[in-house]
Amino acid sequence: MGLVLGIETETGQEIPYSGDGILSLKHSLLTFGIHDEPLTKIANQFQINLESLTGDKIVGREDETLENFMSRDPDDKDRAKYWYKSQATREAAWQSPQTIINAIVLLVKVLDTNSNIFSDLKIDDRYFTNGYFRIDLETMMKALVVRQS
Repeated sequence: MGLVLGIETETGQEIPYSGDGILSLKHSLLTFGIHDEPLTKIANQFQINLESLTGDKIVGREDETLENFMSRDPDDKDRAKYWYKSQATREAAWQSPQTIINAIVLLVKVLDTNSNIFSDLKIDDRYFTNGYFRIDLETMMKALVVRQS
């Protein structure tokens, strides 16, 4: 059984996206930019811009009211500042679904046209080598395409 990752739309409506590899996909996206991480190796090798899939654009916490957030530790004076900063980060991370789709399409094209990509880049993580990464990317793209319709 897989987990569900919510992709929030401009209107605030969530797009359910589920799959068995969501934690692995999320890890791959959040660690993009770290030198030895697989997604970074791919982007660097093929000089593709995957900025829309970076950790700066993927926000890991869903929207929560200030009141609910404060209720867990009402004595922490900096807690409200942190909540406001988190909200600003979420708003700054918003991007159009088409932007994300374009990055996924580009990445899938690179995977499809380079059959030895993982061995050439010395990526031996089974999540990548067994095709789960590609499947999760396509599932995420389908969720975005359906929401655009």
